[in-house]
Amino acid sequence: MNDTPEPLVVPVRRRRHRVRRLILIVILLIIVVPIAAAVAAFLTFDPNAYKDRIAAVVKQATGRDVTFAGPLAVKLSWIPTVTARDVRLANIPGASAPDMARIDEIETRVALLPFLQHRIEIQNLVLRGPSILLERTADGRPNWLFQRQDSTQSGAAPSSNLQVGTDQTGAPWRVTIDALEITNGHLTWKDDRSGKTAALDLAHATLAAQSAGTAAPDTLPMTVAADATWQGTAVTLSGTTGPFAHLTNPDDRSAWPLHLTLAAAGASVLAEGSITDPLHGHGYAIALHGSAPVLEALNPLLPAGTAPLPPIHGLMVAANVADTGQPLPRITNLTVQAQASDLDSLAHGLKLDSLSMITPALDQPVTIDILGERGGLAFTLSGSIGPLGGLLAPAIPAPGYPVDLMLSAAQSNLHLTGTIAAPRTLRGADLTVATQIADLSVLSPLAGTPLPRFTTLAGTAKLNDAAQGFGQGFSLTALNLTAPEGDLEGQFGMTYGARTKVVAALRSTRLDVDALRGISAPTAAPATVAAAPATPAPLPVKTQARLIPDLPLPVAGLRAMDGTIGVAFASLRYGGAEYRALVAQATLADGVLSLAPSSVVIPGGAVALAGTLDAHGPVPRLALSGQAQAIAIAPLLAALGGPQAASGLASGFANLTATGGTTRAMAATLSGPIGISTVNGVVDGRALAGLAGPALRAARVLPPELLTAAGNVAVRCFALRLDAINGLATVGALVLDTSNLLMQGTGVVNFGTEGLALALKPELRLGQTDVSVPVTVNGTFAAPHLASSGSVTIDDQSHTNGLNGFLQSLLGNKRKATPASNACGPALALARNGQPGPAPEDGGPGGVLQKPINLLQQLINGQ
Repeated sequence: MNDTPEPLVVPVRRRRHRVRRLILIVILLIIVVPIAAAVAAFLTFDPNAYKDRIAAVVKQATGRDVTFAGPLAVKLSWIPTVTARDVRLANIPGASAPDMARIDEIETRVALLPFLQHRIEIQNLVLRGPSILLERTADGRPNWLFQRQDSTQSGAAPSSNLQVGTDQTGAPWRVTIDALEITNGHLTWKDDRSGKTAALDLAHATLAAQSAGTAAPDTLPMTVAADATWQGTAVTLSGTTGPFAHLTNPDDRSAWPLHLTLAAAGASVLAEGSITDPLHGHGYAIALHGSAPVLEALNPLLPAGTAPLPPIHGLMVAANVADTGQPLPRITNLTVQAQASDLDSLAHGLKLDSLSMITPALDQPVTIDILGERGGLAFTLSGSIGPLGGLLAPAIPAPGYPVDLMLSAAQSNLHLTGTIAAPRTLRGADLTVATQIADLSVLSPLAGTPLPRFTTLAGTAKLNDAAQGFGQGFSLTALNLTAPEGDLEGQFGMTYGARTKVVAALRSTRLDVDALRGISAPTAAPATVAAAPATPAPLPVKTQARLIPDLPLPVAGLRAMDGTIGVAFASLRYGGAEYRALVAQATLADGVLSLAPSSVVIPGGAVALAGTLDAHGPVPRLALSGQAQAIAIAPLLAALGGPQAASGLASGFANLTATGGTTRAMAATLSGPIGISTVNGVVDGRALAGLAGPALRAARVLPPELLTAAGNVAVRCFALRLDAINGLATVGALVLDTSNLLMQGTGVVNFGTEGLALALKPELRLGQTDVSVPVTVNGTFAAPHLASSGSVTIDDQSHTNGLNGFLQSLLGNKRKATPASNACGPALALARNGQPGPAPEDGGPGGVLQKPINLLQQLINGQ
């Protein structure tokens, strides 16, 4: 049948196909057109047109102007990359530079989809070549705190909220950073108040969120790594911190964890804990663990002008640090330990074996234990000091900062107790020093200088600082020392500055300096005189030997110091002799050293001295006067360690002036009189031979052994008077009158050249005959030259002529007593400077010469 509706099938199918095509076209229009439009928008997008808008957003977030001096560029992708070159962030008003930061290039990868949630998610932020200045202005304002601005005000309180604005709906935009990378950075720290600066070169640094499934990156912990150079020393930082979201939410006060390690020059510091406001550094609670195998290796990290670190090795430091809301944190469980260290650079020979300092808190005392040695002598320092917080506080309430320390070594100890009003500056010290010392000299290595040999020493003293602290000086008062070697009490003080000042007042009932120096009492030298050779050895013609040493006077010290020293010693043993009733006071002011009239009883008698040494002018000037009356000769010779060759009483005086910077210069300008005298004494014939022998030998008349054989010889008088003018001394009187010898002389002594020009006339009394031998003395002090200056005179009182008569007088009866010569009276008056004194007595027998046969042999051999 041909009536069937078969042709209708084709139209229906065609209609269905058209519908599908229409639906497909609609879908393409919905999807492709927007994509095409978006692509077209991206292709035509110019980010440089938005510089001003971006700058406005940055200023709203930071309160600072930002300048894009270079171009902005965008690399199209689902996560576009935006780059900016030569970006500058302005500094705060009043800072030293107009820009706080200058960045060569910023590269940012920003996700697109978070824009739908009003979030700017920076997946990666790279800063290349940033130069950042962190500065604190002169009025204390830091430039790293930013002030967010809004549309109604130009400034607000500092905020860490990084919301950068709102869209037309009013919803806020938030910024998150998943990863931050810095390369070739430079960070400068500057404190305008102190003028200190420091620089850090940052080679590479990263801050990235740890990956963990589908969690938002800004909610994940961040990993920190940095390689930098601080003042030429490599520094590394590594560890982890809390999430970035905490930094962008000012209302989040939860604990932001951190675990960071800072390392440099072999040392490291581990900070482990948390902080509630990391951007402002508030709310921290951190445990610190530090170690420094070689502490001095950190010196390059210190700012210029800072004192170097001590060479302490094996240093370990641990403490808990917590924020208190005050300028100073709360530090608890502080422990400082150190191991063996060579501290020779601090004090010669000083070594540290171990160190331990422990305190439970800054407001609690510090326990100290130090073991060490110096110069091979082991010591310990232990005890406690006040809280470390007291060292940080500007003032300490009464009674002050406590100190209780014990220094022990070699069975001896020194105990220091008391308080210090201002420990930071060591001012206001009120300390008591107590000592118990077995042998003070054994502690010399610890003191770094030889100490006297005080044994079983016990003492106390009050130690105080000067008005401006120990850096200016100190004083010891109520000083009281006792030991078998003697005692000492009084006070001593010293202040430093442009001029050092010393004030001392010391007293002692007995002080044995020889015992302190470890010197036993000397034994008297035997009264022997070595026999002189028959013919003296010739001396070099051009000898340069000098007896007066050329020692510089302490001019610089006198000009740099002031002070007053007074001593009152009842008994002082020194050099084997005892000095009694020593009372002296010296004052130094403006370069002038003055010795007030002072006295001391030396072995044999009393001596009084006074004078000045003026170093104020260009050339030092000396003025010295002294007087000694009735000095016993024998104990004085014993004190000087000389032979017991004479006895009797002696007197002397001097009234001298001189100028010069050395002892020889002083001798060359010496002016004034000097006098020495004695009467009614006794001298050993051997000593007399040593005095007159050179004259007799020079005249080649009689051997000096004649006097040696005479035994003890009575001295009626000895008188010497020198009057010097500019180093040239004229002999005003020179008389020696004994029972066997009368010597008189005159001439000149040159103290400048040490030259001699003397004329002596020894008159030897032998039996009933007097022999006069005139000689001259030339040369120098070190090399005198004696020669006969005239004929020998023989006065034969027995009236027997010739050699036969002379021999008979030698071998005959004893000579009658010879009265003192007429020369004694005038010479003694000159030597005593007109002061009264005892007169010489007539002597006894004229000296009996023993063993005539031996004497005759000596005469023959001597001729």
